[in-house]
This record gives sequence, structure tokens and C-alpha cells, in this order.
Amino acid sequence: MKNFNQWNEVKKGIYYFDFVFKADKKSVALLSQIKLFDCRRLDRKIGKINEEDFKKLKEKLFEIM
Repeated sequence: MKNFNQWNEVKKGIYYFDFVFKADKKSVALLSQIKLFDCRRLDRKIGKINEEDFKKLKEKLFEIM
């Protein structure tokens, strides 16, 4: 079983994208599991990442394709 600190480590690698989301909380997107969904619904449920991080996320996705 992993301790609490191991779960909070920022993941690194080709399929991970780390960014700041909601109240300066570090988050990680797992690029290998990104799929299409309704953006309007997600915006209401969760929120948005900033424009600069979204641009970097798209660039990283294109790199692995």
C-alpha cells in the first residue's frame, strides 16, 4: 500500500501532463486516457484550466500522436 505522499507526487513521462487547477492545486492529466466529451457539461461540473496550460496540453497531445 502506498503512503499519502506517494499518491501526491507529480507524475512524469510522455503520457502525463501536470498543471495547476482550482485554488493552485497541482493536477495531472493522463493523456493516454483523454477522450471526447461534452465540454459544456464538464465546465458546469468541474471547471476550466487556464488558456496557457490548455495550449501546452494540446501541444503535448500532438507530440504523442
